[in-house]
Order: sequence, then structure tokens, then C-alpha cells
Amino acid sequence: MVKSVAIIGSGNVATHLAKAIYKAGVEIKYVYSPTLANCSALANQVNATAVDNIDCISDVDLIVIAIKDNAIKGIVERLRDKDSIVVHTSGGINIDVFDGCVTKCGVLYPLQTFSKEREIDFTKVPLFIEANNSNVFDDLEIFAKRLSENVIEANSQKRKVMHVAAVFACNFVNHCYDISSQILEKEGLPFSTLLPLIEETTKKISEITPHEAQTGPAQRGDSIVMNSHLEMIDSPQIKEIYKLLSKSITDSYKK
Repeated sequence: MVKSVAIIGSGNVATHLAKAIYKAGVEIKYVYSPTLANCSALANQVNATAVDNIDCISDVDLIVIAIKDNAIKGIVERLRDKDSIVVHTSGGINIDVFDGCVTKCGVLYPLQTFSKEREIDFTKVPLFIEANNSNVFDDLEIFAKRLSENVIEANSQKRKVMHVAAVFACNFVNHCYDISSQILEKEGLPFSTLLPLIEETTKKISEITPHEAQTGPAQRGDSIVMNSHLEMIDSPQIKEIYKLLSKSITDSYKK
């Protein structure tokens, strides 16, 4: 059973996860970052000890690696032969990143977009878990259910698929919001005027499928409107995005 935790990282994911663990009543002994000032800020919020030397981490049941994907392997190698369960929080990194270094390992992947300055209800965040053996899985599942009401077993392949889908549903969509904001800004129009539209679109896809919810000129195959839009767009890059997305939508609705 997980009674004590060390957090490696102090960014967005590490911050929200640490707060959720602390709120769940699990002791966080250490928060590690190579920059002491960064981990100190988080450690103070969860009553933990801030450390900038990874060797200081000892006598904890679980070590959570919540850092950039390209840095995970290096940290895993520095945790070689630790007796703790060690997990990472990435959707895109395979569990075999632990091979040859850690004997009790797994993944705790929270499917959400995190920003330090925004509070979220972590109990509603889907948590995808994986472990290298049944004993570790049982401990990780019990721990995860203390943090979230939605805990799902998913192997590395399923997690990668979920991560790709999440990039389309969140990162790409948000970039489109950014583009629309730039278009409006040129005419002195506020992005906030689009918020009711965005809210209604989000509500619709909780009741019907995204395919059923699609509207607009590309869905109708209205080339006159689409061409007029293209004439108004100055940026060649944004033109190409408009054309590519429009073609994808139109092709999806061809009879």
C-alpha cells in the first residue's frame, strides 16, 4: 500500500498531481528538481522537503516522475535499484523505459490539460494506469482511486492512442482558438464573442457524436463561402490549415 510519495518534477503535471495526492491524505516526503527554487515552491504547498539531489530520496513507497518525456529515461537510470515503486506520468512513453533499472514500475497518466494557475477537480480526471506485475498494479490502482473517480487500466499502446487523440481534441483545437483570436484581433473584435459558440459545441458533443455535431461550410461542401474565407486570410500558413481542415471535413461527409 502506498503511504508515502516522492515527486520528481515541479511543472504543471507535477504541481496538480502533488496537490491531489496531498489532498487525498497521502504523505509527500520529497519534491525533487535540479533547481531548488522550483521544487521549493511546490514542496511548501504540500508540506514536503525540497531536494535538488535525487540521491536524497529514500524510504518512500512510490516515486512519481512528472517531467518532460525526453528527460524520463535519464531520471530512471538515476533511480536504478530503488526499492520504491517508480511510475511516470507520460501518455507517450512506453513502460519498457524502466527495463534494466527499476524492478517495481508502472505508469500513472492523467488525461487532462494542466496549468499551474488554474485549479481543477482532480477527482474527475481520468487516470490511466499500467504496471509491470500484478502486485504493483494492485497498489497503484488503490492509490489512483484515492485521487480520481475514473481509474482505467491501459497498456502502453492504448495510452499512446489516447495521447494522440488528446492532441487532436485539446492541443490542436486550442491552436485553432489561437488562430481565430488572431483573426478577430486584426479587426478589433474580442475573442470572448466566440465563447458561447465554443460552449454550445462542447455541450453538443456530450450528447451526440462529433461527426453528428459538425456544421459549417466544409460540412455542406459550400465552396463559395470557403473561397471567400480564404480571400480574407492573409497568412499563407493559416490558409493552408484552413484548406487542409476543410478538405478533411468535406471528405468525411461525401455521400
